[in-house]
Amino acid sequence: MKKDDERIQTFFEGHYQYRSFDHPLSYTEETFIRRSLSGSYSLKEGDDGFEEYLEALKNLYRKYNRDGILTMGNHTAVYYGRLQSY
Repeated sequence: MKKDDERIQTFFEGHYQYRSFDHPLSYTEETFIRRSLSGSYSLKEGDDGFEEYLEALKNLYRKYNRDGILTMGNHTAVYYGRLQSY
């Protein structure tokens, strides 16, 4: 969704505030693997290729972690306002 999307303007009837900030996510190897496997798109244990997928996740962690923590960029955007009462 783009900033100030038409749907947001319509919902708030044009009266809202927008704030955004960086909010990086940090993972240990265990939490990175658990988070990756929890996605609806993830292969599940018993699926063809699961072991290779799991090994690829571990390799990603090993490649990109720094001092035992893998940090992934994440950006949070918030729209807030008061809805008009009817």
